[in-house]
Amino acid sequence: MHSALTLIAQLIPALAGEPAPPPAARELAVPVTVEAPADTARTRLRVKAIEYGGGYATRRTIHRVTSYAMIPLFIGAYVTGNQLIKHPNDAPQWATTLHRPIALATGVVFAANAVTGVWNLWVSRNDPKGQVKRTVHGLLFVAASAGLIYAATSLADDVQAGTDPNRFHRTVALASMGVSAISWGMMIFFH
Repeated sequence: MHSALTLIAQLIPALAGEPAPPPAARELAVPVTVEAPADTARTRLRVKAIEYGGGYATRRTIHRVTSYAMIPLFIGAYVTGNQLIKHPNDAPQWATTLHRPIALATGVVFAANAVTGVWNLWVSRNDPKGQVKRTVHGLLFVAASAGLIYAATSLADDVQAGTDPNRFHRTVALASMGVSAISWGMMIFFH
């Protein structure tokens, strides 16, 4: 740093058109009263490499494919369930026949998505990129799963017994489907 100040002291008179002072006077011409801080080595944050194995990609593919299957299953469950609620005593045969298998297929898809999603969420826990989005998606999906399990178990029994005058089964199922669709859309549109 001292050399740089000395060089500047030599250049200033030359730029002004004055003759350079003799070497002994140069050192006196620029009194160095301020000490410059010593150069310190900069520490770089090291980027941690995150590796995902082949299993992660396979589970991700299964998760994506089954998530696209949920939308038609939701529509089928809604249409058949709506017919069962509108016509409790004389529902169309197709609605009576299809509602339970569609609901079971929805449960299988949710189980597959839960297993693959939670597994991949655990594997990617150290990857900061997209971590908040993955966590929010996972929490919303867990909430939707809990609602659908509740609708499929205890509330379905109430519907069969005819003790569901407020259509609480449908409300819980639709709310769970909505939360699931929001969670799904978040992963699709905020990619």
